[in-house]
Amino acid sequence: MGLTNLVLTVAGVSAVVLLLRSDVKQSASIFRSNMKQIRNWLEEETAAFSKFSVLVGWGTWGVLYDRLLLRKRKSQR
Repeated sequence: MGLTNLVLTVAGVSAVVLLLRSDVKQSASIFRSNMKQIRNWLEEETAAFSKFSVLVGWGTWGVLYDRLLLRKRKSQR
């Protein structure tokens, strides 16, 4: 009886550890993917800001206003 309980406990703990390891790996993979996407967005926004602010001279508020207008136009379509 004691040996059976030990074997079942070890099997249960091993199963939980395996599930958690795969979950952690998947979460880490998703996190890395999200960070790459955020980095790309920041690079695009920085490039857009530098081009837009030089051409228009509005600075940060002009870029934000322009982005809000684009979002409104896209949502209305």
